[in-house]
Amino acid sequence: MATADYIAIAAACLAFVASVVATAASLYSTRFARFAWERWWELQAQAYAEMIRALSDMVDYYSSVSDAEIEGRRISPERMAEITQRWQKGHRRVTRATNMGAFLISPDAEDALQAFQRGPADRRDPDDWFGQLDQDYR
Repeated sequence: MATADYIAIAAACLAFVASVVATAASLYSTRFARFAWERWWELQAQAYAEMIRALSDMVDYYSSVSDAEIEGRRISPERMAEITQRWQKGHRRVTRATNMGAFLISPDAEDALQAFQRGPADRRDPDDWFGQLDQDYR
């Protein structure tokens, strides 16, 4: 066999090894990208679930207090302390989600949370507690 044949065989072997390495790198990169995308999606799902729980706690406060006011009944101090504490924690979680912004949530969700944090533009009389409660509940 001539030297040229050996060189051709060596070049073919190197090309084969290079293609195997490139294929392996591509597969790894694709798997890593998919893993990263799935992990990112999980983080987004967790952020949305936390926001929904926080908003639910806040709505529970408004609903409980509003219903008691409408029905003319008093909320027990224990229940009031519980729903107030849940409202405060929920408010902090919503504030945190709003501050994170579009990092984990959509721009539309970010805008909605910012509008929620700012509150209604037409504030009622501060002495009208029930009006404030009704406005915040909406």
